[in-house]
Amino acid sequence: MKISIEGIPELEKALADKTSEMHGQLVEAVEEAARAVRDDARQLVPRDTGTLHDGINYTTDGPTAEIGVLDPSLHYGAFVEFGTSKMPARPFMAPAGDLERARFVKRLKDAVR
Repeated sequence: MKISIEGIPELEKALADKTSEMHGQLVEAVEEAARAVRDDARQLVPRDTGTLHDGINYTTDGPTAEIGVLDPSLHYGAFVEFGTSKMPARPFMAPAGDLERARFVKRLKDAVR
């Protein structure tokens, strides 16, 4: 018995094209999620001068993102998020991440489709 499969090179090319397209859509989904977390965190952060609010940002590098208070001079954001022995915690980043968690699953599903 002999089995012959035709069209393998064409199939490989089509899959490579789809993989590249899916990667681009994944990167876009990560960017949207990072922006949403940043925006939610800015809504939730306690405001005094607005400096901490403005310091919440994100960077992306392909399908990864870093979101939070990225400026080292605003290190006190950790004290606001987690509290101190003299100040209660007023979380803003963790709740923003929680809000995005369910939305991100949908974003990924949409990107794969």
